[in-house]
Amino acid sequence: MTTKSIALFSAPAAFGAILLLGPVLARAQSSATNPATPPRLYRTYGKKASEVYRNIQVLKDIDCTELIPTMQYMATSLGVGCDFCHVESGSYRDDKQTKLTARKMILMTWEINKNNFHGNKVVNCAVCHRGAELPVFSMTVPEEASRSAPAVTSKPPGNLPSADQILDKYLEAVGGAAAVGRISTRIEKGTFIAGDTKLPVVIYAQAPDKHAIIRQQADGDVISGFNGTSGWIEITASSPPGRDFTPSETAAEKVDAHLKFALDARKILHGVSALPSETINGRQMYVVSGTPDGLREMRLYFDEQTGLLTRVLRYIEVPLGFTPERIDYADYRDVDGVKIPFRRTHATPSGLSIIQIDTVQQNVAIDELRFNRSPAAN
Repeated sequence: MTTKSIALFSAPAAFGAILLLGPVLARAQSSATNPATPPRLYRTYGKKASEVYRNIQVLKDIDCTELIPTMQYMATSLGVGCDFCHVESGSYRDDKQTKLTARKMILMTWEINKNNFHGNKVVNCAVCHRGAELPVFSMTVPEEASRSAPAVTSKPPGNLPSADQILDKYLEAVGGAAAVGRISTRIEKGTFIAGDTKLPVVIYAQAPDKHAIIRQQADGDVISGFNGTSGWIEITASSPPGRDFTPSETAAEKVDAHLKFALDARKILHGVSALPSETINGRQMYVVSGTPDGLREMRLYFDEQTGLLTRVLRYIEVPLGFTPERIDYADYRDVDGVKIPFRRTHATPSGLSIIQIDTVQQNVAIDELRFNRSPAAN
């Protein structure tokens, strides 16, 4: 599977990270109503999955943008590839019993949640499978008790600062309100790293929340874009050209794209509160929780000594459940009086990717077309 095919159907996340998944998923679910014509997935937000894809029997009423991420969620929850349920040819036929069983399991979890949890997604694929093909029916017996300390530990609440104090310290740590407020645009260049793959990457940002990430490769650039309202991922010289973000992905990108997050965090996050501090890799962290529009509550981890944002933990919703995303920030450097993380690591159950920044320019002109879909995608 090429980086190109991985990126097209992978969920976007902070800094446009590519999620690593099995090779067949995109082909297995891409048969449009007219199978002779590949689906053009742009401009389809608001349509039902059954209006865009063939042979959708259970997930037919979900938004069409959510179908592929939902398939990815199921595959990751079971630790399998797309061909576990779908025939390798990419046909929409029901040749495999596992596909028929999957439909029954979806209906079962929906019924359990409806009757017992007010429709909330409490029971889902990951609850029972936990990354295994067969459900986990019993507790496991460890081979040997671990004596090493866990990577993340909690400390009982003491005289902790308030959420406002933690966010104030963060703002001062990155340079202060005046310095952050002066930044109107930013262009970053560096390297995108996923496994053995290394690609040049360019990131364009414009206040308040426009964002474009271009991963450059020989067979077509991979572009993640957000114009402040909607987002998409596309590959140049590819058919179909890409897909729109799901509603949950859009909400996450609106947070990621906010150029002055340190200044506006309390406007973006609702109900901010301080939680017990935690230790991550030997460093003590203040923890703040808050809820952005369109997302579940997320947690932000700030280094107690430096005040800088070190980690964000959040959840991306699909119709069957929630996928955790962890973004780690490191290698902060001063650029024009503002500290910027030059290393960003994005991890999900599907895989891990890194963006390492080399150069940064700020307050330079950026063509507005950078934040629009390419003409071929319209």
